[in-house]
Amino acid sequence: RAFARDWTAENSVICPHVVVASRGGARGVYAAKDIEVGEVLLEVPLDACITEALAADAPTGRALARARFGPSRKDVLLAVFLVSFILLF
Repeated sequence: RAFARDWTAENSVICPHVVVASRGGARGVYAAKDIEVGEVLLEVPLDACITEALAADAPTGRALARARFGPSRKDVLLAVFLVSFILLF
């Protein structure tokens, strides 16, 4: 929870009506109140988004490219990036 709170503050992410929590054994993002139709739940600046380009340019992405893992496995590229990001921070 502290990581998510810190990341949102450092990256100017706006999410006033959601919380990161564990409920019933499932970790996720949950509504903190009833959400109205058309209400914005989350605003993330583009430069804070985790993109394929960001993942490819990271050390893990370059290692996958050297291993000839190929660009067709974008799902693996993003998953490896996210796992390494979480483990390092």
